[in-house]
Amino acid sequence: MAGVVVWWVRDWGFAPGLAPQAPAGLGWDYGVPVGEMRELVRYWRDEYDWRAAEERLNEWPQFVTVVDGARVHFAHVRSPEPGATPLLMTHGWPGSIVEFQKVAGALRILAMRFIW
Repeated sequence: MAGVVVWWVRDWGFAPGLAPQAPAGLGWDYGVPVGEMRELVRYWRDEYDWRAAEERLNEWPQFVTVVDGARVHFAHVRSPEPGATPLLMTHGWPGSIVEFQKVAGALRILAMRFIW
């Protein structure tokens, strides 16, 4: 993932000292304020633990398939309970399966507590 950040920082021009300048007082009227973006990029570059995030994602079995000509990446998280009703969760754009990490864990715990 660190390579992705390097690409993003390089291609979007937010390397230290290279961020575009915006007129003062625009706020969010024309998108993310430059100062906010600088801080976000600095955080991703210097503080965010990409390896820990990657490790959490890799706890799930992941697969790729093709549906109607579109490449689909998915994680298959099974319930610990035999015969559990499958649940399909999807996300929009922009988004990713990262959004489901806490939810999937909670659903697995609830499945073990509330057996009908």
